[in-house]
Order: sequence, then C-alpha cells, then structure tokens
Amino acid sequence: MNDTAQPTPSPHEQAEALFQQALALDHDGASPTDLAEAAKLYEQAAELGHPAAMFNLALMHQSGQLGKPNYRKAEEFYKQAIKQGHAASMFNLASLYHDGRLGEPDYIQAAKLYELAIEQNLPEAMVGIAFMYIRGELGKPDYPKAEERLLQAIDLGNTLAMLNLALLYKSGALGDKRLDKAQYWFAKAHEAGDPHAHLYFSNQLISDTGNQLQQAGVTQELCSELQDALDKLEFVFFTIREEHRVKKAIPLSHFTRWEAIESILSVDPNGQPKPGGNCLRQYHVDYMNDPTEGRRLLEVKPKAVALEEEHQTAKTSAKLKTLIDRHYHSQFDYCPDSISILPSVFVTSLTKESDRLDLWRAYGRDGDGFCLTFTPNMSEQDALRTMLSRANHEAFLSQSTNGDTQSRTPSEPAHDQPPPLYEIRYGDKEIAATLKRLAAPIERVEQLRDQLDNQALKNRVSSCMAAILLELLYLYKDEQYSTEKEVRALRVLHIGDPRIKADERHPGCLYCETPPFLFSSGKTEVIVGPKVAQPMAALWNIRWRLNKLGYARQASVRRSGVSYR
Repeated sequence: MNDTAQPTPSPHEQAEALFQQALALDHDGASPTDLAEAAKLYEQAAELGHPAAMFNLALMHQSGQLGKPNYRKAEEFYKQAIKQGHAASMFNLASLYHDGRLGEPDYIQAAKLYELAIEQNLPEAMVGIAFMYIRGELGKPDYPKAEERLLQAIDLGNTLAMLNLALLYKSGALGDKRLDKAQYWFAKAHEAGDPHAHLYFSNQLISDTGNQLQQAGVTQELCSELQDALDKLEFVFFTIREEHRVKKAIPLSHFTRWEAIESILSVDPNGQPKPGGNCLRQYHVDYMNDPTEGRRLLEVKPKAVALEEEHQTAKTSAKLKTLIDRHYHSQFDYCPDSISILPSVFVTSLTKESDRLDLWRAYGRDGDGFCLTFTPNMSEQDALRTMLSRANHEAFLSQSTNGDTQSRTPSEPAHDQPPPLYEIRYGDKEIAATLKRLAAPIERVEQLRDQLDNQALKNRVSSCMAAILLELLYLYKDEQYSTEKEVRALRVLHIGDPRIKADERHPGCLYCETPPFLFSSGKTEVIVGPKVAQPMAALWNIRWRLNKLGYARQASVRRSGVSYR
C-alpha cells in the first residue's frame, strides 16, 4: 500500500476553494453569522489574489450586509480587484464616484473607470458614460457621443441602452424628434424583456391621430408638434392622476346589495363554489346618485369680483366643458348606431368610513344593504406601470380601428391584485390647482389644432384630447360630499366589450368586475345593514358561504351597530 502525499494546492486553487466556501454562505436569506463567515473567507481568498472575492467583499460592504454601508471599504476592495483587470469592479467603483457616495461626485474619475470597463466590452459602463454625456457632467451635453455609446451597448444586447436611446430620440436632443426611431427602440427593449419599456410607447391614440393628419397632407413639422403637445397633455394627466392614487394599505368599505353579495360569495344551493366571485362590481357612471357627477371640473364660474387667476381658472374650466360636451357627451345623443358609440366609464365607489348612518342611507339601500370592509395591499402594485397605465385609453382605440372592438384587449390589473384606486378631491382650491396645471397644455394643443384647415381633422385632435382627460372628471366631486371620503376604481369600456354584464334587476344595470382581490387582502369584514328584514338569516348565510369558499379564517360577519331612525 502506497502512502503517497497529496500535492499541495497552488495559491490559485486555495483561493478558489475559499471563494466557493464563501459563496455557499453568501445567499439570499443568509443569517448575519453566515454573512460574517463568508466575508472572512472572501478576505482570505482576496489575500491570495482572487478578483471575484475582492469584488464580492466590496459588494457586501457597499450594500450593508455586514452592518451599515461602508463605501470606503468597498472602494478599497474594488481598487484591489481593478488591479487584476476586473471589469465589474471598474463599473461599480465608477458608479460610486458618479453618484457621490464617497463625497462630492467625481465625474473625472468615474469617466476614467467607465472607459476602462468599456475597453473590456462591459455594456453597463457604456450606458453609464452615456448618461454623463446626456447630463453634461463632462462639460456641455454631448448627445451624439451618448448615442454612440448607447448603440455600442445595444450591440451587446443591453436593454437599458435600448430604452434610453429611445428616450433620447423622443426628446429631440439630437435635433428633430425622431418618434419613429423612438418607437422602434421602445419596442426592441420590450421584446428584449425590459419590464417597463412598453409604458413609454407613445399613446396609440396620439400616434393614430398623427398618422391620420399625415395621411391628410398635414406637414411633418405640424404633425410632430401636435403629437408632442398631446404627449405633454397626457403626461400632465398622468401626474395629476398619480397624486390621487392610493399608495398604501388603508381600510376601505363598499356598500352594496344582497344580489352583489351572492355574486361576490358565489356558491350554488348545495354550497359548491361557482366560477367567478371575490370581486367588486363597477357600474356604469350614469347610475351614480349625484346629478353633477363628472361635472366638477367643468362648471367653475368666476365670482362677481374675481382675481385674474380665478378668471383664468374659470376660462380653463369652460374650455374643458366645451371639449368634453362637444367631443364626448354629445356623441351619445347623435351616435347613429350602437357599434359606433363611444366607450363609457364604469365606477366602483369605496369610502374610508364604514358603519355610519348617512352612508347607509345614501349607499346602503337606506339600511337594507351590506357593507364590506377590507384593507387592500396597494404596496405590491408596480408604481411606474400604474402611473403610466393607459388601460382606460385603450377602449377608445376601437374608434380608430373601424369599430372593431375585439381587435384590442384593454390591459388588465394582475390577478388577485386590487385595481388602481384613486381618492376623490372636493375642495375649491384643489379644483383650481388642477385647472391651472391643465391650462397651458390644453392651450398649446388648441393653438396647434387651430392651424389645421380641415374641421374633421380638428375634431379628431379634440376627440383625442377628450379621451386623454376623461378619467380626471371622475376624480372630483362637489364639496357637499366631502364627508364621504370616497375612493374609486375607474374603468372605461366599449358597450360591446364581453366583460360588461347586466345585473339581476329588470331592466338589468350594466357593470363590469374588478380582479378577484377582496378576500386576498387580509382581514375582511361583512356588515349586515341596520334595516335588513331578516338579519340573522343573512348573517348565517354569509358565514356559510365564507366557509364553503375557504374564506372563513380571514373574514368575519356582524350586524350593524347603527341605530336607524
């Protein structure tokens, strides 16, 4: 039997073994003890010249995995790895200098390191230095150099470069706005898997309007200016709507009728679950009990003795009223058929209040109804996707595709996720502030629209404006309703959309449904109204349904505590 000694591992082999041991401990969910042990092993491997260990150790210090973020320590280990030619370390250290994590931003050092990484074909470094050229951090903005570096990164498959090149073309920084090139690279980024690229596409309504104008012989310059003005109007719309959006979990209540409860907790007489359910109904806005619904922004009048600013607010309100009444509401009266009719708004009304007498009277069938109280998890929504959502604009696209309502399917919220919810505003100051923000973009579109010499084309531009702004009308109500603290979910659908249903009444009222999120939102409470004729029958029937559907643990049922009078 030979007792041959094993050869001593080389320093490289020792370093790699230590690195692999560290990797096994450094993973998502690792305990502080494991991370500390991984750092020791990385450091031992780094001392033996292992660049990836130096890089990972720098990352641990930068991200705060070993306590508070320590950018100086990260700098130290990145520099060690850079001496070994480690490209990712060059990029990360450049980013620290670029972002000012080590004091004041050091653009010179950042650019040098980006260039070193570029020599090793690292696309992230190409994007990093392109940002510097765009922002003018190395002197004056140099958009052609930025374009060159972004194209270089694109050749290596970088989706962020595709997205930012599209934004560069859309901005007009390279001369004229190159909307066709912008759309091309947004589409490429989307195809390559960028999760947000499609949100930056020009609104198809706006693009279709621009194409129609071009086909009618309108100059390229005027078409481009009109599309840009409509884009800016839409961005103001997005910004205002986003300020209304509910962004955190808050208790909300919805008042409804027994037939809706049966639909939400849908089982057959034997207790077998039926398809659907667990969602709220969104009814056609024409059924709302406020006769001034959707008119708050349209009916602002100047006072007898008003400041100039108030006159301007009233003027914008009047413009908006003319726009909406002429190019939206009037179309319902004069539409020649039900195919060509414009899309309608559907609303779910919620409130931050719950078991309250005035709410039972107004919304709970005068006490003979039901109230569901729940806390939807809004934090899981993709903020950018929700802010830039055009789901309610998409319904209007059927009007530009020869009435083919099936040719496009409006975007849906994620399954089991609540729809975007928006707080209603009531105050005169809030109305005035909104109209003030809309004034300039509306005026700009009107100025360009009035340069058209064809009334049909002018109408097309106005209809596009009305479609863009429609949702805003339903985010404001008269101040007399302010105690309701209303929150809404809005949908815009064409009458032929297969998701529209008729309820149990005769004639049935039209509604669509939210995604099935109600009992996926944590604890839910069902309150039986104070004037329900057989409250105990209702209470036990709801408990039975909750058990059959598997919601019993996260839902409770009780009778209203309100004394009706």
